[in-house]
Amino acid sequence: AAPRQPEDIASPFEDVEDRAPLLRKTDTAQKSATLGFVAGVIARDKRAAFERVMFRATRGNMFVRFAEIEHPIADPHTGERVDKNVFIVFYSGERAQAKINKICEAFGANRYMYPENPQELRSTLSQVKTRQADLQSVIDKTQEHRMNQLNSLARDIPTWQTQILREKAVYHALNMFNYDVTRKALIAEGWCP
Repeated sequence: AAPRQPEDIASPFEDVEDRAPLLRKTDTAQKSATLGFVAGVIARDKRAAFERVMFRATRGNMFVRFAEIEHPIADPHTGERVDKNVFIVFYSGERAQAKINKICEAFGANRYMYPENPQELRSTLSQVKTRQADLQSVIDKTQEHRMNQLNSLARDIPTWQTQILREKAVYHALNMFNYDVTRKALIAEGWCP
């Protein structure tokens, strides 16, 4: 028998494109394979317990990172200034997300939503930049107004000092008077050369 040529062999993959994925994605596989994350801030003294509980609840199926915030910040719930850490937790699966959210609530962590869609991220970023620019312009205008007010008040200070010195001199002279209770009058004695 003559040896078969490669073109004579029928390939089971003839109808498949060269760039087709090896595994077909199913809805359940896609949901369980997606990575999610939660970001927020937590009080610095709760960090170790938070990390330990998070590890135990997810059985180590998470990745968490912390970074210290240099200056104390105001807690949105109490208004007190507290030392805090920023955290981000990466996880896989919806059940892990539910556990992580409950743990964050139990520890009083402030979570901040971060859009996963790139278009939403861009729009959120542009909104934040717009808000930041608005606040910066308000701060600049406030400082400019304050400087104008202080400069206008600074021009009047010498006049006010003169008036205050005159009033103090008058009150000093009045304090040297004697009060006559029977006539309800102030009596002053003076000498004129």
